[in-house]
Parts: sequence; C-alpha cells; structure tokens
Amino acid sequence: MDGVWAARLELRPKPQTEEYARGFRGAYTTVLVRCGTAEQFITAASEHVGREGFEIAKVETLSPLGSGLFEINDTLADLAERTRDYPVQWTTFHLFMGDA
Repeated sequence: MDGVWAARLELRPKPQTEEYARGFRGAYTTVLVRCGTAEQFITAASEHVGREGFEIAKVETLSPLGSGLFEINDTLADLAERTRDYPVQWTTFHLFMGDA
C-alpha cells in the first residue's frame, strides 16, 4: 500500500457526456493513485476523470491508503496492486440523478 493515495470523490459529468444527456448529475467513487503527495493525487485524478467526461466536485478523506482511514477490503487491495500497471484506479461508480 506504500505510495498509494486514496480519496472518495464526488464527480459531475460534463454537459456533453452521455451520462449528462441521460439525466445523471453526479457520481461517487473511490479513486486510488500511485503518487507521493495529495497535490499529485489531485492532478492525476483530475486528468483521469476529465478524460472520462467528469469533473471533481468534492474530495473526501484524501490520505495515503495505509493511513487507517480506509477499510482495506479485497477490492481496494486489488486496485492498489493494479496501480503498479496504471497509476489511477477507481471503484464502481454510483451515479445519481438530479436537477439540471
């Protein structure tokens, strides 16, 4: 888990995305990034979710994965290991509807 940071993120779909056209106005997910600082995490996560058509709306619980703030289950352990191949990983998206 060394060198991996994690945060629970609230994301907003960009207006040109399919998710936005279908009425979704946000999503929650946990993102893991192989990096050394919170600033590096934000930069890498923002670039990654931006390529996927989202923007970060809110950051919760940003910390090194091994800090004890996250319950490390099999999914997070697997994703943390996968950051060795691709430095940004995320859990299942939980999309939600909302007013435009």
